[in-house]
Amino acid sequence: MRKPNEKFPEPALTVPAPVWFQNISVILVEPAVPGNVGSAARAIKTMGLRDLVVLNGCRFKGDAQAVMMGHGAADILEQAREVATWEEATAGLHWTIGTTHRKRRAQFAHPLTSREAGQRVADLAREHRVGLVFGREESGLTDVELRRCNELSSVPSGAAHPSLNLSQAVMIYAYEIFQASLTGLPPRR
Repeated sequence: MRKPNEKFPEPALTVPAPVWFQNISVILVEPAVPGNVGSAARAIKTMGLRDLVVLNGCRFKGDAQAVMMGHGAADILEQAREVATWEEATAGLHWTIGTTHRKRRAQFAHPLTSREAGQRVADLAREHRVGLVFGREESGLTDVELRRCNELSSVPSGAAHPSLNLSQAVMIYAYEIFQASLTGLPPRR
């Protein structure tokens, strides 16, 4: 067990996040479980993102489960913006990508893969404010909410069990954005 002052060993592959990551907002629509908000905060912090917006969600600030699951991301949780309307959540955003795991009717364009969405966010965020929107744990985003987004995206997954936990989905998208932003890893030793 580590002593309180003892530092962790240096991670093998870490690079600083680009300054334009400040243009990316992760929006959680009506999350029901504080632990999922905490886990999402940890995921975005791990990948260098900072802006978490919670639209009509559960109470998570100061919640023990959120703090525990957000291990190391207390600052993200404390700074997270809690809003009551879609307009507040997306204010100032140039482009939004709504995430879904359900097959949608023909009225929606074919969704981007999470990798394509990560690239799109990385490209746009260099000059514009961009939002990634995640839906409710049980039912995702509604058709009305998805229509408010500029594009849709889905994580390719196995047919036997295609559903992800909210924070797992956030981590995948945050990772894909981070990967798309890399101009080069440090040389191998």
